[in-house]
Amino acid sequence: MDPTMSIAESSRDVSRLPQPTVEIGPRHKIPLTFLALSVAWSWLTGRRRSLVADAEYLVGRMDPRPVIEGEHNIPADGRFIIVANHYNRLGLWIVLCGCAISVAVARRRATRDDVRWVITSEWQNERLLGLPVPATLYRIAFGRTTGMFGMITMPVAPKDVRGRAAALLEIRSVLRPREGGRDGVVGIFPEHTEVPGLPLHEARKGTGLFFLYLSESGVPILPVGLAEIGGVLRV
Repeated sequence: MDPTMSIAESSRDVSRLPQPTVEIGPRHKIPLTFLALSVAWSWLTGRRRSLVADAEYLVGRMDPRPVIEGEHNIPADGRFIIVANHYNRLGLWIVLCGCAISVAVARRRATRDDVRWVITSEWQNERLLGLPVPATLYRIAFGRTTGMFGMITMPVAPKDVRGRAAALLEIRSVLRPREGGRDGVVGIFPEHTEVPGLPLHEARKGTGLFFLYLSESGVPILPVGLAEIGGVLRV
């Protein structure tokens, strides 16, 4: 594939290939007791949680379980960045997709360190019971969540240049080579939008240049595809 092609051109090229049958699977619910008693308490008290442990708990309760393919392609050590499509639908929250990836990475790495996922700073134009939700509430909620799981917040406001620069510097810091075999792993969904099926969407502006910078700096990029085939989430 020509490295100069845009994501849109690449996805159109892929769309010409024979595609497996996409069949939406069942609804996967996150246990309310887990959210209300365990996660909520940590969220309120500011206690750090193990993303890997929580991911294993949630993935273990998905029925059917996600199928991991090409697991041998995950680096067993060293730094790298995960780039995945943003697969999200009613009944299969993107959080569970991220958990499935995190579990697969943990299986391959002896250190079992958490993937440092990059998440948006807020949801935009969302409504609750028909009423608009102030962006400030989302920023507060997402901020506490990132602290709880060691995530990296990427501001979405176009004017927040300083905030995005700080997030990029944090990503670069995590991916800096370290001694002792505890190199960092970062995960990102560059589309930042729902993709209920196989088609890809354009990534956020500037994403490709940042990946090119990381690649030229010696950081491996691990592409991950998410799709439901035969009613089963495949990673």
